Amino acid sequence: MGLARFFWVLFSLANLSFPLQAAPLKTLAQDPYWHKLLHYRPQGGGYLSPIGSKDFFLSPQGPISPEAELASNLTAFTTKPNLQCQFPARARWLKKQLPDLSWGQPECPLLDQWLAHYRPQKLSLIYAASFMGNPGSAFGHLFLKLDQGQDSLNDPVVQFAARTGDAAGFEYLYLGVFGGFDGFYSLEPLHQMLKSNLELDDRDLYEYPIDLDPAAVEVIMLHLYELQERPIAYYFFLENCGYRLLELIELGFDGSEPFEKSRLLPYSIPTDAAKELINKLDLTGKHQFYPSRSRRFYALLAQLDAPEKKALDALLATTQNLDQPHFTNLSAPSKARVLDEANHYQRIKLNSRLGQFEAVDWWLGIKEAQNQIRQERLKLLSVRASLGEFPEADPALPPGIEAAHGSARIGFGGFAQDQRQGTLLYGWLAYHDLLSRPTGYLPYTELKVFDFKLEQTQNQIRLTHLKLIEVLDLTPRDRYFKPWAWRLFLGWQTQDPLKPPVFQGLGQMGLSSNITPSVLVYGLAGPGFWEQGFYIEGRGGFVWQGGETWALQGYAQSGSGPQQSGWVEARFYLGQAWETYLGWNPAPQTRFESGLSLSF
Repeated sequence: MGLARFFWVLFSLANLSFPLQAAPLKTLAQDPYWHKLLHYRPQGGGYLSPIGSKDFFLSPQGPISPEAELASNLTAFTTKPNLQCQFPARARWLKKQLPDLSWGQPECPLLDQWLAHYRPQKLSLIYAASFMGNPGSAFGHLFLKLDQGQDSLNDPVVQFAARTGDAAGFEYLYLGVFGGFDGFYSLEPLHQMLKSNLELDDRDLYEYPIDLDPAAVEVIMLHLYELQERPIAYYFFLENCGYRLLELIELGFDGSEPFEKSRLLPYSIPTDAAKELINKLDLTGKHQFYPSRSRRFYALLAQLDAPEKKALDALLATTQNLDQPHFTNLSAPSKARVLDEANHYQRIKLNSRLGQFEAVDWWLGIKEAQNQIRQERLKLLSVRASLGEFPEADPALPPGIEAAHGSARIGFGGFAQDQRQGTLLYGWLAYHDLLSRPTGYLPYTELKVFDFKLEQTQNQIRLTHLKLIEVLDLTPRDRYFKPWAWRLFLGWQTQDPLKPPVFQGLGQMGLSSNITPSVLVYGLAGPGFWEQGFYIEGRGGFVWQGGETWALQGYAQSGSGPQQSGWVEARFYLGQAWETYLGWNPAPQTRFESGLSLSF
């Protein structure tokens, strides 16, 4: 302990009117629960708290010294008892550890009022599935629902999120990755959270009840009160919504082993945080499902017969077709199904955010089209209301995120390329690729971070690629919705065994469509850069998804850049975690690969 810190602790102890023989200060200051309350973590042989608000600490040395902060808290709480109202969770814990002290009886009207408004009967974890439209949400998102026992859409929901201001593009990514944003805990009504996620972001939600006794729920609420509007360091790949919510929930488990908030390497993503809580608390299969708007649309579309689909297409073209026989001749239940489906379609169209971009709106006329949809929708809703109640069947309950493969992967294999043979070591830090087992992930998407492959021959160990990030979204077009397919790549890769990997970046857009329910074809093109300058590259391919058993893909790519090749790969799933693959690259030199990998 430094000299200044020693004298500060000594001064604080001198102001205490009690002996500490029963619970020595140093021992109490090293209690893991005290560290949880102040969010201390080891750093450089000492400690550091990421809380960026100075008034969260009562000692000037508080952010780095658990002992100094403990001494200052004991002095403040016993000499000025009303300070306990600002920090009720730590005051509650200290009283439990040192019950013989004179703590006073502070009155806390603001705290009492806040608890009366927000206090829940129980808690639930809500996991929001990936959203590819926002880098910060591509790995899922976590919320904590404060269930007040009335099954109300007004139940408060807690989230931890970065305040990003006007940051966009590269600035947004850079600040998010390297801690340039502050994160804050906030509360919003359940109905607002549902609208934002189910409607605007079109994400499925999974709710898991957390079994905690009332005392544990109370201490979580008290700590949440302490954290209001206090900035905390935020990192996309570590101290994010999942990491911070696990910290908060962990306070309800006094004396238990802490949750694993990060993996073998110092990173954490919300999907893994959700799995950690679900597995540790035995919540597997106990979820309630909130389907996104698009899932509802396609689930109901599958139930419509041919006359109902014909009537749907006619109504989406114009509401004047409400008086035409293909709608009027339908039975009342059929009419209700058609109108419910039309409402789903119109809601998805109205939720599009592309109209916020002036250039896109000028090109596509999105806002004008949305205004027309609003007028048409009012007519359809009026007719639907006149039909009475015909409840819509809920989509099938999918497996929870706990059934998904692990986000990190490591594998071993072999290759043969012309006269060269050797072994392979490959894997990625996160998250999911196009042929991975699809359960729990968005279909026809790929998001990989730090994807690498090493090959070993008798003469050398060689890096064939290191992809810092690769994102691919091949959501198919259909007669109702026409999303763009796109791909983003940044990293090093090579196909020539005599040359080292080349750093390159690439962005592509294109089209994708299902030619059968399980086979998708696509085409992409776009600009890239490498050591020799800029280039244009195109790619065309297919994906054949064989359910929970296997998947197959093939593609060819060509252009003025470094990659002139094709690839065919078959993937076979051996349960939730294991996969094996066979791959063939016909050019520039024929190459065969195979491997076995484990996700974790």
